[in-house]
Amino acid sequence: MHENNEELIAVNRIVSNSPVIIFIWQNAPKWPVDFVSSNVANLMGYTAEDFVTGQVVFADIVHPDDLVRVTNEVEEYTSDSNRVDFTHKPYRIIAKNGNVKWFDDRTNIRRNKSGVITHYEGVLIDITESKLTEELLRENEMQLNSLSYNIPGMVYSGNKDWSVRIICNSEIICGYTKEDFLQNKINWIDLIHPLDKELVLEEGQAIGKQPISIVQEYRIITKDNSIKYVSDHKTLRFTSNQLFDGVDGVVFDITKRKIADQELIVAKNKAEQNELDLKERVKELQGIFRLGLLTEKIDNIDNVYNNFINKVVPESMRFIDNVYAFLTIDNQRYCNNESYKLPEGKKYLSAKIIVFKRQIGELVVTYTEGLPFFDAHEQNLIDIYAQRISNITEKIRTQKKLEKQNEEYAILNEDLKKALKKIEDSERKFKDIFDFTKDSILLADTNYHIRIANKSICRLLGYTHKELTSLNINELFITVKDIDKKLQQIIEGKQSITDDIPLPRKDGSIIFTDIAATPITLEGESYILYSIRDITERKQMQQNILRAIIETEENERKRVSQELHDGLGPVLSTIKLFAETYLNSSNEAYKKKISAQLLTSINEALEQVSIISNNLSPQILIDFGLSVAVTKFIDKLNKISSLSISFQCNLKNEISNEKEITIYRIVTELIANSVKHAYAKNVDIIINQADKFIYIEYKDDGIGFDYSKTIENKTGMGLFNIQHRIKSFNGEIEFTRNKSRGIKFIIKLPL
Repeated sequence: MHENNEELIAVNRIVSNSPVIIFIWQNAPKWPVDFVSSNVANLMGYTAEDFVTGQVVFADIVHPDDLVRVTNEVEEYTSDSNRVDFTHKPYRIIAKNGNVKWFDDRTNIRRNKSGVITHYEGVLIDITESKLTEELLRENEMQLNSLSYNIPGMVYSGNKDWSVRIICNSEIICGYTKEDFLQNKINWIDLIHPLDKELVLEEGQAIGKQPISIVQEYRIITKDNSIKYVSDHKTLRFTSNQLFDGVDGVVFDITKRKIADQELIVAKNKAEQNELDLKERVKELQGIFRLGLLTEKIDNIDNVYNNFINKVVPESMRFIDNVYAFLTIDNQRYCNNESYKLPEGKKYLSAKIIVFKRQIGELVVTYTEGLPFFDAHEQNLIDIYAQRISNITEKIRTQKKLEKQNEEYAILNEDLKKALKKIEDSERKFKDIFDFTKDSILLADTNYHIRIANKSICRLLGYTHKELTSLNINELFITVKDIDKKLQQIIEGKQSITDDIPLPRKDGSIIFTDIAATPITLEGESYILYSIRDITERKQMQQNILRAIIETEENERKRVSQELHDGLGPVLSTIKLFAETYLNSSNEAYKKKISAQLLTSINEALEQVSIISNNLSPQILIDFGLSVAVTKFIDKLNKISSLSISFQCNLKNEISNEKEITIYRIVTELIANSVKHAYAKNVDIIINQADKFIYIEYKDDGIGFDYSKTIENKTGMGLFNIQHRIKSFNGEIEFTRNKSRGIKFIIKLPL
């Protein structure tokens, strides 16, 4: 008995100092406590007396969220009459201070001789600390997972054989699921673009000897076969023995940034090229401007022609010191080098000098010393110069004709004065002569009242003789605003012949006239004789000349503007991409291949530079035609872009070079828009001929745009130029935008 007491004391001592509480519950509602170890106060805050006296019932301190489950477990486990013990799933107890504690409950079942359950003997172990640790770990894991899935990139942990053991967000980067990688259906190395794989592996081998973090940028081929640029931020992982064990990293999609960088470089290169083109255009325009200045100094037309041939033409050409130019006007020759003779068969530029719709001469320009080529813009420049010289010559001849007419008029006026003197004594003779002359004449007294009007003035102004002789000279000008001092002096006979005087007719229309006012004496009375000549036709001729000059200059501005937009963009983009690939590659064999392609593209660019002009097509278009030129452009684009282009050209008849250029520019501009703005993956182009029309059908599966809004706001210079080119051939354009993705153009041009 003594030994048993000692063992009991030892057990109590051990239990009191442990996280274990011993309970004996009655098999009654809410499980009243018959016995509880004294250490319950340390773990729950309640004393053993609180439980044994019934002040605290065990079911009342079980957490409400766990009580139903604990009750169900007791009923389930005790339903088996052969069962002697059971273990609860961990549940929570609300301690006396209100804190929640977790316990592991292992219970024995006590029965009487009849097999009826009388008590439950439980051992409760405090697992609060481990449970909190477990929850904290679970929460941290959830936060880590949330952080990983919220990162806008693919998080991975890879083995040294490129398989992965942890990966998330893979679908947003490459389209493959987490399971695809974890089940080894695909390895990351398989996705790296063939042109970038060798470089990625070489860099990895070079730095795979020490733990280091690196960033690699390369291309991948996604599940849907599209190409993306990615930035791979990775940290190399090593074992304790310093052996390479794999990598941990994050992969981000940088495709948009790469495209933006490429477009920025293309824009920069284009701006630089435009600056070079502008310098050439400025040189050209300076020649046009100087010729325009010469048109204002036409006192000596021979000087104009000589200055034009010796200064304006050479200074506007590319090789100033090697220009030979001569101009013929009515067999009169003006030349800048009399000792040079144009060899037979030599290539030269020429343009006709047309005056009053008749050729009177020719402008010829060539390069000496065997310079072999001309740009089309030089021919265009010579055409402009020839037109300007034609205008100058026509203006000079018009002026000389008018001067001659004025001289004839002055002679006639003198004859008229002599005739008037002869018929002072004969009013009838005077009137006969007065009506006979073709000039329009009025005779007014000193009060400016019209006394006599000949038939010519009546026809000119639309009045009858009676209506005119009822008017005052000032009344003829009553509808002309702001009668100036010079006109008033003419009315008063104080000034002689003056041109460009507006004179209203009876119907309200205005004609332009020369008016000469001469004071005379007739039968002892003082009169003023007004001689009026209609110069409206001459005025209109001058306006037509001015309008032709303005239109020519405006067309030239438009040509320069359009040329600045079109040009070497696609070729230079290819050069840029090849150069970038060359600089980023360390594979000498690959760089040699790229350098060959780069050299080919540069040579093509040089060929393009040599033939750029207004309405100029690429050299390949001149040599091989539209179909080959477009196919070549597409082949070049395929080397630097993932865009898939289907092209068919079924033209049966030959078309003009100008129309081939237009179709080529339209197609390349539309492809450029699909690449730069639409992010298209596929493009279909069909060029057909039917019913004396050429049809261009263009489709892509890009993001689309609002055609009407773009044209109305003039935000798309390329699209505006396409519309302008089509209208210049009286063509039609039909645009359709799909609801999901993609656009469609149908362009119709007369054959």
